[in-house]
Amino acid sequence: MSQLNKAIIFAAGLGSRMGPYTKGLPKTLLAVGNQTIFDRIILGLDNIGISDIVVVTGYAGSTLQSHALSCSKNLVEHDLNFEFVTNDNLEIGNIYSFWLARDKMNEDFILFNSDVVFDFGVLALLKNNQNPSALLIDDCKPLGIEEMKVKTRDGQVIKEIRKELDPSEADGEYIGIMKISRDVAAKVTKKAEQLLSQHKYPLYYEDAFDLVAKEEDCFFACSTNGLSWTEIDTIDDMNYARNIILPQIETLV
Repeated sequence: MSQLNKAIIFAAGLGSRMGPYTKGLPKTLLAVGNQTIFDRIILGLDNIGISDIVVVTGYAGSTLQSHALSCSKNLVEHDLNFEFVTNDNLEIGNIYSFWLARDKMNEDFILFNSDVVFDFGVLALLKNNQNPSALLIDDCKPLGIEEMKVKTRDGQVIKEIRKELDPSEADGEYIGIMKISRDVAAKVTKKAEQLLSQHKYPLYYEDAFDLVAKEEDCFFACSTNGLSWTEIDTIDDMNYARNIILPQIETLV
């Protein structure tokens, strides 16, 4: 794995399940404690030395772009280099954000969903993982219907990644953060193109990863080792992040 210098953050979604909280505001700009979700991601990336950041925006994209350039840049001592890609077709699903960002995948990078709050330690685990392409997996928590689940071979090689997996047969939940090599990203891009050509929406970028994983042993599981994290999709998730997760990680920010 070459030195990681780039991250791509998918932040185009409507956040419709957050009700009035996201009226005119990207979900990633909601505050958890004294920082927005987005700024926590930026601080985490700075913590592992990443300064080149591509953000795929969509809903209220200009608000997020302004925040990144005026506020997020001032959070860290190092220079941050932001690039922005606009997704104007949100009904397609986040696979389209992956497709639109394909030209930015000219080196190995970390991919982020923009609604994850996490212990910075998970990024160190991911960066130090010896495999070129690895997904952060929570292999401790109980699984249900909504989670993006993975199935592995021998607990290491990821062979399936789908919400539809039977929770009793899955080996963990993908938390929405991974590192991916340039070569593997190119393979995923080809699968994304095939899926998009079928015009069956919505589609997740994980759908393309699933197709590649079934054909090749190129994705590996990187356990969170029980470190705290949560994905924020609903108001209940936000309350959980603020009341349960934040006290566990607040000393990090």
